This record gives sequence, C-alpha cells and structure tokens, in this order.
Amino acid sequence: MRCTCSRCPTLAAVSISLVLGACGGRETTAPETMPIHLEDRLASAQIEGAEVDAETAKPIAWHFGEGPAGWKVLPSRVEGATPAEVDVATEGLRVSLKKTSFAPEKNEGLDGGVYIDVDALNIDLWSHVLIEARASAETTWIGIGYNLNESPGVEPEDQWPTAFWGSGTRLVGDGRVQTYRIPVRGEGGPITEPVRQVVIEFGAKGPAEIELLSVSLVPALATYAESGVGVRSVSSMNHQAFGPQRRTLYSHVPSRIAFPLRVPGHGRLDLALGTFGGETRLKVAIDSGSSTEVLLDESVPPLEAWRQRSLDLEKWSGQEIELVLQSEADSPGALAFWASPTVSSAKAERSSERPNVVFYVIDGASAGYMSVYGYERPTTPNLQQLAAEGVVFDRAYSNATWTMPSTASFMTSLYHSVLGGLRDDANPVPPRVPTMAEHFHDAGFHTGVFTFNPNAGALSGLDRAVDVFRDYGKRSDPFDPIEAISSQVLQGQFWEWRNAYPGPYWVHFQTTDVHP
Repeated sequence: MRCTCSRCPTLAAVSISLVLGACGGRETTAPETMPIHLEDRLASAQIEGAEVDAETAKPIAWHFGEGPAGWKVLPSRVEGATPAEVDVATEGLRVSLKKTSFAPEKNEGLDGGVYIDVDALNIDLWSHVLIEARASAETTWIGIGYNLNESPGVEPEDQWPTAFWGSGTRLVGDGRVQTYRIPVRGEGGPITEPVRQVVIEFGAKGPAEIELLSVSLVPALATYAESGVGVRSVSSMNHQAFGPQRRTLYSHVPSRIAFPLRVPGHGRLDLALGTFGGETRLKVAIDSGSSTEVLLDESVPPLEAWRQRSLDLEKWSGQEIELVLQSEADSPGALAFWASPTVSSAKAERSSERPNVVFYVIDGASAGYMSVYGYERPTTPNLQQLAAEGVVFDRAYSNATWTMPSTASFMTSLYHSVLGGLRDDANPVPPRVPTMAEHFHDAGFHTGVFTFNPNAGALSGLDRAVDVFRDYGKRSDPFDPIEAISSQVLQGQFWEWRNAYPGPYWVHFQTTDVHP
C-alpha cells in the first residue's frame, strides 16, 4: 500500500497484480518468440527512399536581440488591471510584471504577456514552441495561447486573454538563460479556428521580470527530421480526439521497408495506419522471392483517427518471406505511420507458459476502508473474490509517499535512491534502467499503460517500450468529474486495444476514481 498523491500524503493506494490465463496463445513453426514487433527489427530491414524533406521541417523563429521583432503587449481583459510593461533589454525583450498588472479582488497573482500576428496557421501541423528566457522569480510560469479573446460582455472569470490555450510550464527563476520546450497543444479543448495570433503569457505571485531572447514555433515534421525512418510514441492522428498514444514506426514518404522473417503458423499481421502532411497511399505486401502479393492498399488522409487493420498471413505459414511496408504521396513532406506493426499467430490457445499479466493500481485508495483488509462494510467484494483465489500481502511497504518515486520503484524493482533522486516534473527512471514494460516487451508481450495520473506515465519515463499508452496528463482542475470514472474510461480504451491483437499482454492500469 502506498500513497500516490502529492497533495494528500496521508492517503494510501492499493495495487493488484493479476496473472490471467492467456486466451491469446499461439501455435507457430517459427523458432522465435511471438509476437514479433516489427518496429524493433529495423536493423535487419532493407530501407529504400525515406528521405527527409528539410524545407518542410523549418521552424518559424523570432530573435529579440535587435528589438521586439513584431511582438506587442498583450492587452488586459480584467477590469482594474493594466498590461505588463514591455521594453527592449540588453539581449532581448523584457516583460515586467508589477503590482498594477492585476486587480486584487479578482486575481491572486500578477499576469501579462506579449503576442504576435501570424498568417493563418493550422495548429495541427505544429509540434511545440521553444523559448529562450531568463526569469527573476521562482514562482513565475509561462503559457502559450492563440487568438486574442475579443468577446464583449463576458463575465470577469471568463475574460481569458486568448480564445484557445496550448500548454504551459514553470520558469526557473535563477536569472540564467533557460530553454523551454512547450507543446503547442494542451488539454483545454480543440482549437477550431486558424491561428491568427500566438500569445505568450506570464504569471507570478509577486513582481517579476522575464527577458525573452528568442521564440521558435517548430513544425511537427521537424520532430521526425533526425532520421528518415524511426520509432516513437505517436498520439491519435485525429488531434481533436483524445485517444491513446501508439508505439509507431514512421517513415518519410516515399519509402519501402522490407522485413525478412519466417511466418508463424496461423500467422497474422496487426497494425494501425496513419499519415501526416498530406494524403498518402499505404501498402502492405508479401515478397516470397518468386512473387509479390499486395495485402493492403489504402489512400489515408492526414490527421484522421487510426485505421486498425488485421491481415491474414496463413498462406505463407512456415515460409521465409519479406514483409514490405510501402508509402507514396503526391505532395512533399508527408509521413507514413505504422502503429504497433506486429506479426503473431491467430491460433487462440490457452497457455500456462504465456499468461496475460495485469498490474492494477487503485490510486489513492485506503486499505483501511477495504473489506478485503478487514473493514466492517462490504466495500471491496470483487477484491475479496480475487483474494480468495490468490495472495494478499498484509505487510507491503512503499519507497515513497507519492506517485512518481513509488511507481518508478514498482516498475524497476529499485530503491528510489538508486534511481538517482527526484524533483517534480523530472524523469526519475534513467534510460539505462529497464522498466517492467521493457522486460515484457522484449519477451514478446504486447504492452499497455492506461493511467490518469501523469506521475505514473510519461513524466516518469514509463512510456518506454509501450505499444499503447494512455496518459491523461495534468489537468487544470484536479477534481474534474472525469476522474471519478477514470476506471471506466481507461478500461474501455484497453478493450479496444485488447480486441485488436491476439496477445499475450502485459498491462498497467492506474485509476484515480477515489484519488481526490
């Protein structure tokens, strides 16, 4: 039992590890572990094309060493407040937050900022904003927004400076130049209009100065420019949908990636299709040496939801073939996405050697209120049923009182001190330390993480080697009603993934129904 809440260190959490009989066993003639994760076999693949288009990956950059570069003072929309002061400093643009930058009866802190007019931008094509700045106050924060709010007659609490919000972070107030990478999108809802203004807003609890040295708006294609073919976690192609991320093989278009392999008995290929930058034709073919047969040929528009596909490889069972993923497009700068491309066996057969494994954390739950631990009311009848068939630990101790270090210890079997210490919003799991997900992925399992607590997800580096990853991240309202049904939301997304692949599975749930 351990607490996973940074706000409530007295709460406990309950984790349940379940080993379920695998209904996704398989029969195969291949002398290798099933399933085969194709994205992990790039080293043995033959790659043609996949050239990076440098022009489409160029950022829009503003440098303030010689003046404001077109940026203007953000007007205040709160009655009684005045805008922040902005002037040219030695190296950049200085934004001063003073006592006049807020109305005390309507705002607990100071805020202000700058904005610039831009040609209509489609925010779906952009990844993040890079900001070079120095700040003088430790409590200072920075946020990105779009399009000035010009709605008249709104209530004061609705007088946000922008119509749409992106993301934000804290500024380091040590007076030194820092570079901040802020995603263009947050969780404030879809951006439904072309972007006409980009806004940078600052806030502090007291007077502060922030000096901007440069701002760069980075296109999404730039994040894939390090190589023509690679592997990364990619969100739903439909950015308006709040779907899970997928472990994805990407390639710049046009491309041809051929994987040599022996097809298992009752073989199948499962994958999801997506594109970015332009409509792209995606093909899957089998090259047997004597002939080539196309199994899939689809034109996929950019930025739509994942297209999940399952292809029958039974015809080539036991044969050595090349499995080919091919892409082509009319417009430059397109990307092809092949999410979790996995070869396995369609033969569903129970196997004691390959059980499914479920690691389920009820985040913030107290053992003292659970009937499975002796509470007088029948609060946990399902856990009692599981306990009757398994093992209950009465003396289980955590390495920490909150989520980030305790979950990291769960997933690595290492003490927090061995992992190198921790600070908020830092990654406590060093890349050289394998996680539970990485062990299971390397052993041929499909891996999934479904969490409502960001400290149990990407912030802790626990998205590595995860085929499907759902991390709801930090929300502005920690008591958002959706938290109360997090288990329903996460389990629904789990079953969508579970039904698309034959297994075996390792999955980590971290629900927050009782967390607040």
